[in-house]
Amino acid sequence: MDINQFYYFLEICRCGKMSKAAEKLHISQQGLSVAMRRLESELGRDLFYRKSKGLILTNSGKFFKEEAESIVRHLNEINSYFSNQANEKIPINITVTESIIVRLPTSLQQLLINGNQDFSIKLTEDYSANCTQRVLEGESDFGIVYGTAWNENLLESVTIDEVQQVIIVNLRHPFAEYDEISVGDLSGSPMVACDMMSWPRINLGKLFEEKHAQLNVVYECNRPRQTIDLVANNPNLIARTILDEVTSLDLAKIKVLRLKDDPFLMPVNLIHRKGKSLSPGQRFFKYTVLNAYNAKLQ
Repeated sequence: MDINQFYYFLEICRCGKMSKAAEKLHISQQGLSVAMRRLESELGRDLFYRKSKGLILTNSGKFFKEEAESIVRHLNEINSYFSNQANEKIPINITVTESIIVRLPTSLQQLLINGNQDFSIKLTEDYSANCTQRVLEGESDFGIVYGTAWNENLLESVTIDEVQQVIIVNLRHPFAEYDEISVGDLSGSPMVACDMMSWPRINLGKLFEEKHAQLNVVYECNRPRQTIDLVANNPNLIARTILDEVTSLDLAKIKVLRLKDDPFLMPVNLIHRKGKSLSPGQRFFKYTVLNAYNAKLQ
């Protein structure tokens, strides 16, 4: 199927007659007719009723007209974008969860912090809940956040990564003799966790609630390094943290435990407002983010 066939078809619809459309398109009527016959053959449907007074669209033709208009409009947007933005950077407002940047692919880190030849980036860091609200209110075009705990019905969300969470305990803690532990076993144990605004804390609360266990947070800490140090120096504490944060030196003082009854994965999501029509530049940015992760996997 040739894109010219779309333009030819739509011009015929506007003119109502093959002869007038051929004149507008500066091609022969015979050539236009052959192009339309070829298109109908490829589709396996007649698009026109050919009457003495002109052409009338069949039901298939009416449907094809709507789709063709959408395709041509999209192509025109792309052409306009590359014509008008050739020497200008695309402005992108993006908000990301605090501390998430260090977990992004290097190329994406550099883009968000410094921009590049294509994009001028305005970056904001905040809690995932606040990042999500910024996207919903239109303050930010996109968000990169942990989890999908807020307003899922109002957001387009693509999971771009998953982070493995674990439970850590001091080597002198009774749980240190295990490699895995259940949420029920953790019920009531003094725990270090992120504060109430963070997605990991909200998710942890839901997990304990589902398992009918008591979440006993005695200390709030949003910094993984500080959380690990607290547990390393206190044999009574347990904590939830990210596996990648634990170093070989830490293992001289703490034990890493997996959960028996949950994969304990924390999704990283690229979000934008549902129903929002992204500009070609914004679609290009979304493609760039997703492609950074594809390149990471290769």
